[in-house]
Amino acid sequence: MRVTLDANILVYTLNEDDRRHPNAVMLLKRAATADCVQPMQTFGEFFHVVTRKHRCTAEEAVGAVSRFRAVMDVTAADERDFDEALRICVRHRAPFWDALIWATARRAGSRAILTEDLPGVADLDGLAFVNPFDPGNERLLRMILPAVEH
Repeated sequence: MRVTLDANILVYTLNEDDRRHPNAVMLLKRAATADCVQPMQTFGEFFHVVTRKHRCTAEEAVGAVSRFRAVMDVTAADERDFDEALRICVRHRAPFWDALIWATARRAGSRAILTEDLPGVADLDGLAFVNPFDPGNERLLRMILPAVEH
């Protein structure tokens, strides 16, 4: 199953002080062995957050983005994604940048976005939003991402 990681998961992989860090690192390892597609925007959000809020240098953030891109397929938004994002914003009052990630991931064939921005599991036009930090979602998460050996 093709999957997308939200930018927050990428951020937690760098922040060792965050309680979600170990889980985020494991999710990244699992995604690297799976069919993971990342909208380019998630890397932009990652860069912005870690250089503004986590005292990461721009050079360190660029290095992290390069490592992420080396193990994931990357796709950029196009005009159709933009139009779909606007439709979702109007229909569901979603924030534009989240809607653009949804539209880009959906077009690229992703079936799930792993994000903590929504509780539990939600579905929007065939694309599931799964909170990977919710223990109740572990069974579903095992179906989405294969386990890796430590």
